[in-house]
Amino acid sequence: MRKILTIFGLLSDEDLAWVAANSSKMAIPDRANLIVERTRPGALFLLIRGQLRVTTGTPPRLLAAIGPGEVLGEASLVDSRPASATVTAVGPAIVIRIEETELRAKLDLDEGFAARFYRAMAVYLAHRLRATMSFDRTANESLSADVESADELSDNMLDDLAVAGKRVEWLLSQFDR
Repeated sequence: MRKILTIFGLLSDEDLAWVAANSSKMAIPDRANLIVERTRPGALFLLIRGQLRVTTGTPPRLLAAIGPGEVLGEASLVDSRPASATVTAVGPAIVIRIEETELRAKLDLDEGFAARFYRAMAVYLAHRLRATMSFDRTANESLSADVESADELSDNMLDDLAVAGKRVEWLLSQFDR
């Protein structure tokens, strides 16, 4: 869940209220595709329960297994290109879905929201890249003591996470009414 907390820590309470008012909770059945490679997702998804697998190609090659707290569809949202992989439920899953058209309209009309949202996406994608790079290191390679590992959080991020946890709880409560 830390990844979604990172994003919510960078958004304001007003931003989160907009997300709650303009999103829906969506159940994904076991083995159903949430995103299909080479098609536009049409939405940004926040995985809140369950497991998904990310594959590419034919036959499918497993790229990742992901759990709660992940954001999906963000690359297509940012670069307006089709998905580079297929995302499939492994057992039932639940996502929060934010329609791309509504999100783009909000980004175009609200510069403050856009700045916070794109910063949150940049931090999220940087974290994903660092985790990928860390995964690719060999077991014999060591980091110097003055370099943060991919799992470490800056002091600023730790402060944001405390607020973000409350925001996630509040957002999820909006769908349980």
